[in-house]
Amino acid sequence: MNPHPARPDVIIAGAGIIGVTLALELRLRGENVLLLDPAPPCDAASRVNAGVLSPGSVLPMAGPGLWRALPRYLMNRDPGLRLHLADLPAMSGWLRRFLARANARSVSDTAEALAPLTAAAQSAHVRLAQISGALPHFRSTGWTKLYRSPPGAAQEDELRLMEHLGVPVTRLSAADLQALEPDLAPVYAGALHYHSAMSVDSPRDVGLSYFRHYQSLGGAFLQASMAQLHREGEAWVLRTGAGEIRTNRVVIAAGAWSAALLRPLGLRLPMVAERGWSAHLPAGQIRLSRPVCDVARGFVMTPMREGIRVSSGVELTLPGRTPDLSQITLALQAAQKVLGIHAPAITPARSGMRPSLPDGVPAIGRVAGPQNLWVATGHGHIGFATSAITAQMIAADMAGETPPVPLARFAPERF
Repeated sequence: MNPHPARPDVIIAGAGIIGVTLALELRLRGENVLLLDPAPPCDAASRVNAGVLSPGSVLPMAGPGLWRALPRYLMNRDPGLRLHLADLPAMSGWLRRFLARANARSVSDTAEALAPLTAAAQSAHVRLAQISGALPHFRSTGWTKLYRSPPGAAQEDELRLMEHLGVPVTRLSAADLQALEPDLAPVYAGALHYHSAMSVDSPRDVGLSYFRHYQSLGGAFLQASMAQLHREGEAWVLRTGAGEIRTNRVVIAAGAWSAALLRPLGLRLPMVAERGWSAHLPAGQIRLSRPVCDVARGFVMTPMREGIRVSSGVELTLPGRTPDLSQITLALQAAQKVLGIHAPAITPARSGMRPSLPDGVPAIGRVAGPQNLWVATGHGHIGFATSAITAQMIAADMAGETPPVPLARFAPERF
């Protein structure tokens, strides 16, 4: 572990995939960086990510169909989304804004905002992967959304939106899908195949490759708790479990815990956590050539280095809630049936807290008011995919350059 400088140029609070990619990007520019986190790098959400990098990952959770599904969600009868009624009062600000966006116009607004981000995501990752030696983890596989009933109006709307955004998608019949993925049980009536999507065989290993390269360039990491951030004169002071550290510039990239760090500074982000789970089934002789999503059952299956990763739906919660294994248990059972696997999972279920903002758009950029404070959080389920381009955007803004994706739509103060 590189010793941390007494006064780094930049402190990045959070060593998830967002913080790690930004640390590497800034170190490549010659910045004296300290990366800080209570946990080891890429040890949380990156360990459960489905590993998909798709230009089409622009659809928010809130859409017109939410109102019809709301009774199921509130009674926890939908495998794709779980709620805890005891959390709802504390989540009321987020929920109010979230429900207000459950309409077609807001879906288009979010998609238009995210499209430049997801379109640039792959090339930004490939650049860092080439530099750090992580390129063998990347695969040009595409990815496929599976439907147990014939695709209907919602899928037609999705196809029209993707055509508008220039994202290539093909509608597959049941026979087409069987030809594409012959080892899937014939339970699907159709699918949408996203040709231009990439995937990785281990999101965490990609992140650790970036981190090791950052360290090889002299980048520092401190594993310590983060208690408080405040201003003293011209300096920022971050109080940590290892003492106080001063710096000129700070980036808050602490995932679902970012809001708590920012609140005392006057920025109130309406944020909740999208907790997701994953575990691995043994691949054996099963041929699965790309990530696939069972839309009705709310889970994703991805061929990974450890086996076939099964990723559950979303549990909307507050950081720190007691784990609930029901979603991943149901997802594993459904995946075993679809793949004809009778063996149990070969890895324990792990969870990650993905930071979620109600409009489905991350907060990226300089905070208005406090000097030299930036935010990179709220990426939800596309945090891994858009981490490298987010890093480029923040690094460019910190250097006074024009970011590769305009920052205005991602302004942290928009709420």
